[in-house]
Formats: sequence, structure tokens, C-alpha cells
Amino acid sequence: MSARRAKRKTYHHGALREALVTNALELLDAGGREAVNVREAARRAGVSPGAPFRHFPDRAALLAALTSEIGAEFRAFSEDAIARAGANPLRQFRAMGLAYIRYAIEHPRRFQLLHAETCTDPHALALFTRDAEAVALIARAQREGFLRAGPPEAVHLAAQALTYGLARMIVDGHLPRAGAEALAEQVLDVFGRGVAAPR
Repeated sequence: MSARRAKRKTYHHGALREALVTNALELLDAGGREAVNVREAARRAGVSPGAPFRHFPDRAALLAALTSEIGAEFRAFSEDAIARAGANPLRQFRAMGLAYIRYAIEHPRRFQLLHAETCTDPHALALFTRDAEAVALIARAQREGFLRAGPPEAVHLAAQALTYGLARMIVDGHLPRAGAEALAEQVLDVFGRGVAAPR
């Protein structure tokens, strides 16, 4: 049996979906959202053009799966940054915002897709979920005396606007990517000093 036919058999037994998503991710990184299509993902996987349609009946289904994959990747990226920030909730909140911007710098086309499509992972963009961990971090920071008194929702919204605005400006080319992470750290630190309680 040829290697090509053996590969098809393996995919038939469960690995085709993952291969198609992996190939779609490569297409996205190379050419953006418009470059993602089921037929090309199938060609790269070494299967016939009709083989993927049991998993992805159309391009929209492939994009939805790709968005969920990216969402899970981003969530892990963000959680790792938060874990390394220590126990201080204000530092954790800063780490969450910086991770969001850093991900946009490192993976601009994944970032764009994550906001262009509906992501089925409710925790993928925790910073932008109204009852998210981010709001809980702000409330805890206030209880522990790290933040000035005030509505946690207002602080959350200000942080949303700041981080999303910075990320979009970088991805859209309004700010240069060279030095963008250092600039983002400075901006977030200015914001942090503004909302921090006097100590």
C-alpha cells in the first residue's frame, strides 16, 4: 500500500479532522482568512476534495472549527501568563491584558479571525466576557486594597478598550510591531498607576 493511501486510511479512522484544521491554520497564517478553504486543506492533507465534507460541510464550518482551535490556544497562552504573574490580582490583570496584546503581535491573522468569527469557547477571550475572570480579578484587587474604589465593570471596560485598541492599532499597522510589546507594557503600566490605590 502506498504511503498516500496509508495516510488516507489513517485519516478515515479519526485523524482527518485534526489534519484539516492544522492545514487550515497554516493557510490562515500564510494568507489570512480569505486563503482558508476546504479544498486546499484537503489537498495538503493528501485526501480527495470530497473527503473533508463529513467533518466540514462548508467553509464556514471549517472557519468555526479553526476559530475554536485558536481560541483554545489563546486561552492557554493567557492562562500561562497569568500563572507566571504571581498572586497579586492587579499583576494578574496586567498579565492578562499584556498576553492579549502579545498574542496579537505574534499571531495577527489568528487574532483577526478570533474577532471576525463566532468562537464557541466561552473562556477564549475572558478579557472580553462580561462576567469573566477579569472582572473577578478587579473585584478581588479592590477587596485586597490594590485598586481605588469604584465599579469593577468600569475598570474592566476601560481595560477592554485600552487593550483592544492597542492590539488593533498594531495589527492594522497604525503602530509599528518593532518595539510594540515594550510600548504596550508602558501603556498598561500608566493605566495601572491610574487605577491603583495609594500605598
